[in-house]
This record gives sequence, structure tokens and C-alpha cells, in this order.
Amino acid sequence: MPQVFVNLVRALQGRIRVVCLVNREDEVLGEVLIAAAGLPKEVVEFHRLASVSMWARDWCPIPAYDSAGQRTFLALELSHLRTAANEEAEPELSRIFATPIVKVPLTLEGGNILCNGDGICLTSTTIFPKNMSRGMDQAQLGGVLATYFGATQWAYLDPLSGESTGHVDLFCSFLAPDLVVVGQYAAAVDPVNAMVLDRAAEILGSLRTSVGPLRVVRMPMPPPVDGRFRSYTNVAFANDVLLVPLYPGIDDHLDRRALSIYRELMPGREVVGVDIMEMSTLGGGLHCMTCNVCPVTAGGLAGAASINDPERSGAVVA
Repeated sequence: MPQVFVNLVRALQGRIRVVCLVNREDEVLGEVLIAAAGLPKEVVEFHRLASVSMWARDWCPIPAYDSAGQRTFLALELSHLRTAANEEAEPELSRIFATPIVKVPLTLEGGNILCNGDGICLTSTTIFPKNMSRGMDQAQLGGVLATYFGATQWAYLDPLSGESTGHVDLFCSFLAPDLVVVGQYAAAVDPVNAMVLDRAAEILGSLRTSVGPLRVVRMPMPPPVDGRFRSYTNVAFANDVLLVPLYPGIDDHLDRRALSIYRELMPGREVVGVDIMEMSTLGGGLHCMTCNVCPVTAGGLAGAASINDPERSGAVVA
């Protein structure tokens, strides 16, 4: 989606290292788009692969810290999605960021796991059928999450009804170790998914962090006016900036409301809206098309296992 690419790169310019894995044709197109937008050539690093999906979050290995506080990449099993190019991406990312790859015995896309860096992991219940062939029960799946992702609490939430990915990042996002936003539908707009998200909020509100109860804030969801699911929780962090997807023409009042909620919750961070209307019919957002890479060492977080920590992002892969 050319315009979304330009909008994203412009929002990230000067804030974070941007690495794009592309085939040759898309590399040429990307360079043309950047030049036409008046952006400096060096704003993006292009690394060429045969072909890759635009949904980097799902197939990129997940940056994490091991028990010694050193950065590692956790590679989920993607046999249900994988192409040769996706397999090629793992060693390429390992080379680019000088970070070892650790294979995780779990079939799951990266968009379907969120961690708060304090022991809480979220997935949707689609984790169960996708790992049925492994012969692992709930306790064993939880053990994998504990071993590789540091999960001491695991909440598996029902996915949105009628939404094709079943991913948890379409309706949840951690803003801090003790703060999560959860989508919300009015019952008159979507009664089934209103109940799904109310139940998710209830489950998450029962969890505790090391500094107290997990705080849950509800985030209105754009109405599925054309049968497409759009989300304000599918955000991207870029160090001191939070990028929020916007959908001009769907409900401009809700766009402004989403930005207002994030600015109220994160007063120390710049909140920037990014128009992704061009790609919203494909069923993803900013979180789906990016993957953050944390610094080489965890510093004060030494001893922590894998985290998706928005405060410590060193680069974005797209």
C-alpha cells in the first residue's frame, strides 16, 4: 500500500531506525515513493529478500531478552503460513541485528501474542486448534509461554467473531506493564463482539502486576460499516512516539476520540495519527505491518524473559 508506506515512514523519520525487508520490485518502488515524498533516501534501510508478506508482525521473529538480559529473537513455528522467503528472513534479521535466533515449539503468529514485560501474556483461543497436532494440553502450552516468554500469567481471550485472523492485537494493546487498552463496541452496533470484548476486559481486569492490578481502559472500535474490522488498538511504538491508525471517512469523531484517549493515558509520549485507510480493507493495522527490535541489552531489566516492551524499541522492521 504505497500511501500507507509513505505515511508510516514520514511519521517515523528521525525517531527510530527503519528496516524494510522487500523484494527487488518493492525496493525500487519504495525508493521512488520516498523520493517523490521529499524524504531523505537514508530514512529507510532496504534489505532484499525473494518475497515477504506485508504483515511483518506475524512472520518476524520476536525480539526478546534472555535470562542474562541479552537480546535474542524468538522464532515461532509458521508452517501454516511459511514460505521460503519467510524462512530466509530469520537469518537475515539475525545478521542485520547481530542477534541469535531461538526456535520456539509453538505454532502461532506474532500478532497473536502480547506481553507486558511483567509476566502477563495474552493470546486468543485460536492458539489451541493451531497447536492441536502437537498433542499439547493447556498446561503444556502455558509451559512453553513460561519458558520462552516469561509468562507467569496467561490470558487466552476469545477472538472477535467474524474477524479472519483471530489475533489479539486487533482488540488489545499494552501501554505499560500495568496498563492495557481493550476495544469496545456498542451493543447496538455489534452485540456479539460487544460481549466478547466486555468479557476480555473483565478477564484482564482480574489480573495483577508487580505494582498492583492490571488497569484496563476501553477503546471504542470503528464501526464495521463495510464488513471490515478496523482497530485503534493496533498501534505501533517508536521510542517516545505512539503511532495510532486512523480511518478518515469512517468515523472522524472516533478517530479524534482515540487520539484523545491515548494522549490522556500517555502524557509523556507524542501521539501521532497515521492514515491507513488505504490498507484497512486488508484486515490489518500498524502493529500488524511492523515489528519492534529492542536494544542489545536489557539494562535494568536483566533477568527478564521475553517482552514486548514499548519503552525500549531500537528499530522497526516493516
